[in-house]
Amino acid sequence: MADLARTDLTTTITAPGLTIATTTPGRLFLASGITIAPNTIDAGRHWLAPDRVLALGEPPPAGFVSDVTDGFVVLDLTGPAWPTLLSMASTLSPTALAEGHCAQTVFAGLTLLLAAHQGGMRIFVERPLAAWLLDWLTQAATSLA
Repeated sequence: MADLARTDLTTTITAPGLTIATTTPGRLFLASGITIAPNTIDAGRHWLAPDRVLALGEPPPAGFVSDVTDGFVVLDLTGPAWPTLLSMASTLSPTALAEGHCAQTVFAGLTLLLAAHQGGMRIFVERPLAAWLLDWLTQAATSLA
């Protein structure tokens, strides 16, 4: 039988002007029946679709809520070169997401959530796809040298 233990994907990738690090923002909850403005972040709730959010920290008090903490890996991209890396992987303009905004998009061939975060970008990727994305990011970061 396959080992279903959670794989540790903790890592830091560095390149000139770029740091990519796994982070743990707290518990993650997928919630339906909660309405916030499209492509925004409100009180830790990241808009995914109409009436659907990814909430960080505490579960929302209303709606249908599932704990998905172990289902995602969260990466923080920081440094002046993160917009260049984002441009390599997505058609989304690096300037399209100001602080307090997020978007589901295709990034390096994967559908994931991007969120502006403290002057950088936060990526939420499903755990089964995270190792592949980290390999892709490691290779892409070498082109920044």
